[in-house]
Amino acid sequence: MAKDKHRKVTPDSGLRATALLTCRAIDIDPEFDALTLRGVFDVIEFPSFPITLPRLEIFFSVFGMTREVEFRIQLGVGANPVAQLQLRADPGQDTGCRLLSATLYDVPFNVPGTYFLILLGPDLALLAKTPLFVRQASTPT
Repeated sequence: MAKDKHRKVTPDSGLRATALLTCRAIDIDPEFDALTLRGVFDVIEFPSFPITLPRLEIFFSVFGMTREVEFRIQLGVGANPVAQLQLRADPGQDTGCRLLSATLYDVPFNVPGTYFLILLGPDLALLAKTPLFVRQASTPT
């Protein structure tokens, strides 16, 4: 089994993820700097494998930002990411708390199983890790 090569966030680093979710869609309201999540899920079923999901919406919130931060989001099984992206975010208002969204496109699922959504911060520090259960849909008899 491969070792997790990500550094754990230490209590003095200050940066904390308070949510990491997958959903069907995210509506952004720039007037109020608000996000509306639609169809939040942690289980997804497909009729057969392999299959490619055209898009997967990711929501995460981070507290303790004091400067611009580069994040990396990975989705994979074990140490093998099947999809990933990088994005930069500034601390926003004076709170240092940000609600952020990202989209993974053309996400391949070759087999059913437990995939993990991983949020990495500066120096590949592990901020959050959440499972996404991928199943084969049962066929009616």
